[in-house]
Amino acid sequence: DVLLGQFIAKKYCHYCKETENPGYREDPTVPNDSKVPTYAMLKLCIDNERWKGVPFLMSAGKALDERKCEVRIRFKPDSNPLFKESNRSNELVIRIQPDESVYFVVNIKKPGLSQSAVPKVLDLSYSQQFRGSSTGDAYERMLLNCAKGEQALFVTTGELIEAWRIFTPLLHTIDSKKPEPVYYPFGDGGPKGYREFAAKNGVKLKETWQEFFLLHAHEQKLLSDLFEKHSHEGSLKMTDIKALVSEFYDGREPTGQMLESFMKAFDENNDGKVSWEEFSRGAHLFVPWTATTRTSSTLEDLSGFSVGPEYE
Repeated sequence: DVLLGQFIAKKYCHYCKETENPGYREDPTVPNDSKVPTYAMLKLCIDNERWKGVPFLMSAGKALDERKCEVRIRFKPDSNPLFKESNRSNELVIRIQPDESVYFVVNIKKPGLSQSAVPKVLDLSYSQQFRGSSTGDAYERMLLNCAKGEQALFVTTGELIEAWRIFTPLLHTIDSKKPEPVYYPFGDGGPKGYREFAAKNGVKLKETWQEFFLLHAHEQKLLSDLFEKHSHEGSLKMTDIKALVSEFYDGREPTGQMLESFMKAFDENNDGKVSWEEFSRGAHLFVPWTATTRTSSTLEDLSGFSVGPEYE
């Protein structure tokens, strides 16, 4: 099973300043009718007794909402849980870049007489455990290993041959049939249906905070509940924002870059905190103009806009 996508232009109003990110076909070197995918998600299976029934879901793309490379190993939930609400899956995450880390999201019993479990994180983050150390970027490590003649970071000949054996038939099919890709706006999490595709193949994806506001920007009650849950004295201060963003980061401590990105989206007057009005307007701006019937980014217009059918 394969889902192919291609990013298109995204026009939006950032605090009343019209902004547009160009689409793939807007590049002058790309043909106007190009069907070259810029996103792919596929499911692989291993046909043996050990891995029977275990889906391997792979995805990669350009112009998405964030840059990251990670491996998530999700364990099957207990069919007969000892504690209430402990049927959620434990998950081991290997974060390759950025913010290199290895962490385990595990369900544990609440202290005291309660018989319910909550997810908590056992976290090994390189930035926290090795403060001040430099791991180098991917090209630095690659060039250093080339100079030293070390092959530990490179695939072996056998691995490369096996990868081409698996993917060459798929690439030939795409080249010959040229299937129509599913379009997605610049900066989105992926093409329409990618969550359903993953769920159909046994993997339920978690929302990033960017995806949350894109998908639920028109749901005032949901936004209000989220704001009220974390705000104090009518605004979100930095400690509150850390707690809010943490909900979308497996309960982990958000990185400085994540917080900076959040504040850039919501802190309109740059005072270091986010009011309800700023929160509402910021959420509103996540939805591109092409997906809505609104004509401005004012708060009055926020309550009346609707999401177009291509984004529902």
